[in-house]
Amino acid sequence: MEDGSASVDSRRLFFNSFFFSSGWFTLSFAFPLILLSQGYSYEIIGVLGLAGSAPFPIMAALYLYSGKRMIRYGIVFPLFFLAMVSVILIFFYSEDILLIAILAGILQAPWWISTEINLNSLESSSNAEKYSVGWGIPNAVTPILMGFILEFSKIYVLFIFAFAAFVAGLFFTPRVGARKRIVRKDRVEVRYSLALLFAGLFSGFLYFLLEPTMKSSGYSYGIIGIVIGIYGISSAASYIALNYVPDIGLRSYAVLSAVLIAPVGLLGFFFQIYVIISVVILGGLGVSLAMSKILSHLIGIYPPRKGVFFYETFFGIGFILGSFGLDSAFQFLGRTVMLAILLPTVAYAVIMATSYGKESSVAGPS
Repeated sequence: MEDGSASVDSRRLFFNSFFFSSGWFTLSFAFPLILLSQGYSYEIIGVLGLAGSAPFPIMAALYLYSGKRMIRYGIVFPLFFLAMVSVILIFFYSEDILLIAILAGILQAPWWISTEINLNSLESSSNAEKYSVGWGIPNAVTPILMGFILEFSKIYVLFIFAFAAFVAGLFFTPRVGARKRIVRKDRVEVRYSLALLFAGLFSGFLYFLLEPTMKSSGYSYGIIGIVIGIYGISSAASYIALNYVPDIGLRSYAVLSAVLIAPVGLLGFFFQIYVIISVVILGGLGVSLAMSKILSHLIGIYPPRKGVFFYETFFGIGFILGSFGLDSAFQFLGRTVMLAILLPTVAYAVIMATSYGKESSVAGPS
């Protein structure tokens, strides 16, 4: 049972994650659809994904040498600045928002990195899972709610909601560097981190290619919101369940994550709604395994900054490939580009699974 300070840490971590992600997922859901309605091509929409993901490995490298102050600022400042961006969008959403959307994508990066580095300095336990549940729930609910707001109300309502969420997050800033921890290892296993690349690939594809492709194929905002929400529900349910299941080892999580993400390649041939829903459910489970348990292992047995650097670098590269890369290729190849997710994930899963008996799995604290 957690003591008083640990309980405070838990609440602040959860609600800070919850409110920040509620605001950010509102913006990230709306931006591709608004840009599509303003006549932008898939390639330009992919640039938005590039702008939102490219800062991650760069900032994560800078954070290798950061102190407590930089981490604290990295948690607080994105909430404040994104609240200001939301206010601007309330009044100017009907104008060309490309540059504002790109700026917002850049501004959100420090929050994720700072929060992840800070996880194992909090008094509470299972912080990676609590952090994941905190942003996993809005990941499920926000797209559904925003999809129907776009369908039946005014766009500015989304930005009012985002502003309120970012402001609320400022009241739940977690402590920074509350306790020191013992580092068990100083070498990151790159092969396990590769699972995060595929999680990033799927996430970039989901928000910056699947969303606008569904809209261009005649699906309503409400249906698109439901589909993205189903992905979030799948992820959130998995995040919650992972708090209670035994640790089966990092290699097993990596293999399962890749296997669950791989079926997205089917959308290159079948684009019916039931296929889309099946794929996003499986993808949600696969992404949650990588982004919860592999993160938990990395920050649990390696120096936090180094673990987060590998986590964000691999996820960021995958997100760039899934958004800007696939969007650019989609311009010329159509939906067959989705095979670019299927083939490498299957190959990775086979290689990792066949080497399973040759060395023991790595289990770190969660």
